[in-house]
Amino acid sequence: MRIEYLYLPAFGLFTDERIEFPLDKSLHIIYGRNEAGKSTLLRAVSDALFGPIRSSGASFRHPPRALRIEAGLRLADGTRLLFRRRSGTRSTLRDLEDKPLDEDILLPFTCGLERSEYENMFGLDHLRLREGGQRLLEAGGSLGESLFAAASGLHELRRRLEELSNQAGALFKPTASKPEVNSLAKQFRELKQSAANAALSPRQFAELESNYLHQQELLASLERQLEAAERRRQRLQRIQRTKPLLAERQAVLASLQSLGELPALAPDSQERFSTYSTLLRQAQERRGAAERRWALLHQELEALQLPQGILDQEETINLLQQGLGQYRQAVQDLPVLRGQVDTLEQSALGKLRELNPFAQDLQAGEQFRLPIHLREAVHELSDLWNSLAVELAQAQEAAASRIHDLQATQQVLERFGALADISGLQALLAELSKAGDLEAACAQQEQLAADLQASAALERERLPLWPGNVEQLVTAELPLPASVAACAAQAEELAQKRRELGRAMDSLKARRAALIQELAGLEAAGPLVTPQELHQARAYRDQGWQLIRRAWLDGVLDREQERAFAGHRPLAEAYEQSVTAADQKADELWRAADRAARRQALVEQLAAVERELEERAGEAAALDQQEAEFQHKWEQLWRPVGIKPLSPKEMLEWLQRCLDLCELFQRARQAERAAEELEQKKQSFIDKLSAALQAAGADAQGGLVELKARAERICQEELERRGVYNSLTQRLREQQLEAARAQRRVEELLAQQEQWEKRWQHLLTEVGLPAGTTPQAAKAFLAQAQELVELLDKLALAKRSACRQQKFIEEYRLQAYQAAQQAHLDIQGMDAAVVVEHLGQLSRDASRTLATRREKEKQLAELGESLSELGLQIAQAQEGLNALLTETGAADFRELEDVLNRHAQAVELRGRLVQLERQLLQMGDGLSLEELAEEAESVDLDAAAYQLQLLTEEMQRLRQDKVRLHEGFGVLKKEYEAVVQGSAAEAAEAAERAQEVLAGLAKAAGRYLQLRTAALVLQRAMERYQEEYQNPVLHRAGRIFERLTGGSFQGLAVDYDHQGRPVIRGVRGEELVGVEGMSDGTQDQLYLALRLASIEGFLEQGEPLPFIADDLLVNFDDLRTAEALQVLADLSGRTQVILFTHHLALVDLARKLLPANVLSVHVLGDALAPAGLGG
Repeated sequence: MRIEYLYLPAFGLFTDERIEFPLDKSLHIIYGRNEAGKSTLLRAVSDALFGPIRSSGASFRHPPRALRIEAGLRLADGTRLLFRRRSGTRSTLRDLEDKPLDEDILLPFTCGLERSEYENMFGLDHLRLREGGQRLLEAGGSLGESLFAAASGLHELRRRLEELSNQAGALFKPTASKPEVNSLAKQFRELKQSAANAALSPRQFAELESNYLHQQELLASLERQLEAAERRRQRLQRIQRTKPLLAERQAVLASLQSLGELPALAPDSQERFSTYSTLLRQAQERRGAAERRWALLHQELEALQLPQGILDQEETINLLQQGLGQYRQAVQDLPVLRGQVDTLEQSALGKLRELNPFAQDLQAGEQFRLPIHLREAVHELSDLWNSLAVELAQAQEAAASRIHDLQATQQVLERFGALADISGLQALLAELSKAGDLEAACAQQEQLAADLQASAALERERLPLWPGNVEQLVTAELPLPASVAACAAQAEELAQKRRELGRAMDSLKARRAALIQELAGLEAAGPLVTPQELHQARAYRDQGWQLIRRAWLDGVLDREQERAFAGHRPLAEAYEQSVTAADQKADELWRAADRAARRQALVEQLAAVERELEERAGEAAALDQQEAEFQHKWEQLWRPVGIKPLSPKEMLEWLQRCLDLCELFQRARQAERAAEELEQKKQSFIDKLSAALQAAGADAQGGLVELKARAERICQEELERRGVYNSLTQRLREQQLEAARAQRRVEELLAQQEQWEKRWQHLLTEVGLPAGTTPQAAKAFLAQAQELVELLDKLALAKRSACRQQKFIEEYRLQAYQAAQQAHLDIQGMDAAVVVEHLGQLSRDASRTLATRREKEKQLAELGESLSELGLQIAQAQEGLNALLTETGAADFRELEDVLNRHAQAVELRGRLVQLERQLLQMGDGLSLEELAEEAESVDLDAAAYQLQLLTEEMQRLRQDKVRLHEGFGVLKKEYEAVVQGSAAEAAEAAERAQEVLAGLAKAAGRYLQLRTAALVLQRAMERYQEEYQNPVLHRAGRIFERLTGGSFQGLAVDYDHQGRPVIRGVRGEELVGVEGMSDGTQDQLYLALRLASIEGFLEQGEPLPFIADDLLVNFDDLRTAEALQVLADLSGRTQVILFTHHLALVDLARKLLPANVLSVHVLGDALAPAGLGG
């Protein structure tokens, strides 16, 4: 199956995005920058193939219900499928006409894989690649685990196996007691033993039952007596509570009768009378006071007189008051201002004559008022002239200095010699530095090889059983440690079973002896009458009774049967003896019932013990067979080795020592090869250094250290000379630039001076100064002219101020005099300020009088309203009192008050009566008032207390008797119930608890079996995959690994670790390199090789599926990235390969390496594709 196109109308950040996968191209690279949507596109492929659309992470731009994916798929036989996938939970698969499709239609295209299976097997990114390499390292390169993990895409197999083993160990261990299964099994055995030991036995309880029933009746009688006494006590207490209240009730009824007949009045009549009387009295008193206050206010109001002339001009007088201070200040300032005007006129005229000696008045001064731009231009050009002069002198001095320094540097460079080429020598030294201290490393490896060989020889001498040398041991077919460990566990399990069986049989034999001894004791106490013997005696008695009955009642005699029954005795005597014998046997059987029951129980227990001993003997025979089979299997396991094995536990330790010895031997061989390689590398460096030193004209004799030091010294000296030469060259270039810049600055300043001169002459013409005027003289003229202008401005300002003050004084005096005339005041000879002060005082007095009059008028209005309201209150009170007279029928207010007082007393008495009757009913225990009165009449209240005391003493005595009897009855009841129930409850409880524990044991054991089965299935799956696919997959993975590492490794091989487990190692020359000896990148490439080889194996079994990789090569160097692209291109010849990346360099590299008929590139995002990227 291959993907023809993918169209995203609305998914993630994509809107109407279409990606074509051309049929004539097999490797498709999709390039996009960060956040261009590569992860979204990967999710879209899985959602389209397997559904449903997962809105999480795909609905941030489009609403979840609007998400859509369209795709086109093609099988290897040409079958096509075009479909759409929409968001939702049902019918999410549609055709292009939006008709629902069955999900099963995709099964041929996905080969029946689930989403997780497809993503694990045919999807790979750099994070999972690194994780796969890390898992290879953690597994130590285990062959089965590595192959299975690479084929399935599943990681952490080892951790999962350890978890399953640990969880199973927490549930059960053969030799432990704390795990759950062991603990529950022990509890179950203990409870079963408790249930077996709890045996039931009959009891004679006739006398006990009679005593029990008698005491039970006594307790019931006492209970009845206590109930009767309690009823009498409650009656007397009720009479004590209710009789005083009944007497008070009779007194209240008598008081009500003494009040006589009263009219039916409202409940608030007395309250209304009091309210209306009080309201009438208070209103009349307040009306009198208000009338007196009314008269007094009228008198005070008539005495007040208002000056209307002053009040009419109140606003004018206030304005005059506000301007009084300003008027006085103006009168004071006017003479001063006139003196300032005279002084300024004299100063300005003097300054004018300094500028123009022929000026006669100040009218000629305005010609010296120059515009601001001319004044500023003069100052600007004057300052510019001074600045240009200083800068020009400094620039000329700097240019001369730069030329002198330049000439000195040129002379030094002319005297410097030529430079030598040391690039080759430097490259050789760098390579030697990267290789490290070869001599020390070589000596270290040689010493390590010697030490390891000595250790291996010593260990071989200490190793028992083995007859050959170490080389033969390395090639020997030793059993796997797992097999030996399994045998050790099986041996321990058999031994444990043997120990448990022995303990069980010893316990059963001891139990059998105890039962036999107890039965012998019962037999020694005398013979026991069995129920069969009793039955025979009664049958013999009944036979005699039948003979007597026929003889005496029916008159029928049977001599033969009589002789057979009685022999030579009379029939009556023989029958009497048979009756006595039957009764005696019944009595003996009854008396010995306990002994008989115990004997029967012992017989049954003895039979059960015998049966269990037989079962245990069968188990012992089966165990003997198992041990024999195990011993044969154990010897067969070691037959290829050619030694007679010890116990599994001892052989497991022996095997570990063998593996350690093999590892020592392999490490010694590796150290020897490493020492040889280091020696060859050292000699190669000596040859290269000698040739390079001869080419440089130096001494080429000596060892590697001497040659390296000589070459480093030559390079250092040459590098120092080169540094000096470069420094001089750089300084010469800088000095040339600085000299040119200094000369250009001098020329620029000279040009600026010439330009300044032109602007200065033009400015003098505008100002009106002679052509030869210097900047200093021009600035002095401008200063004098500015002083004259400022004096003229001050003079004009002083004249305007004096005029304003004069006008204000005249207008203020006119307003003051007019206001005084309208107020009819005599102001002859008074100043305006005095007039205004007098008017202000009069205005304030008039305002106070007006405010007083308005306040009194307001008080009169409020008094009028109060009088009206009081009149209404008096009328309302009189109307209410008249209504009460009518209701009561009283002739006057005195009679009304008497009727209302009696009515109030009656209301209070009725309320007390209701309260007393409510209390009596609450205390009467459900009796009516008549029943309570009748009950109280029969008892004297004084005698009731004495009767209560006697009754309390009697009840105390009865309670003591009840407690005393209860104590004995409790013991008797417990004894009786124990006799009735026996120990069956204890046995039943033990059996019930045993069943509960058994249920928990079954659950825990089932969980243990599940865990053990899961671990075995997973382990067997890896082993089976290893057996079936080890050779083809490992062979293909080795070729791919060789290409991915650029020939650094020549393939893969199967080796064994120190525990004898098969592991994967890389082949490098004659050396086998384990996963732990590879770099992180090489570990990743090993995992990728295994993964690609497994995928190729899957492709041979059915429909090919696309392989999708995301930034797979980010940690590969350039060489290995190129090789990986070639490997993916080869894989694309068998199935479609889609590679996502955000590295543009990877795309460029692919376009250079891969042919155009293989590679297709698609660019994600709205950024413009780099040149030549598309296609």
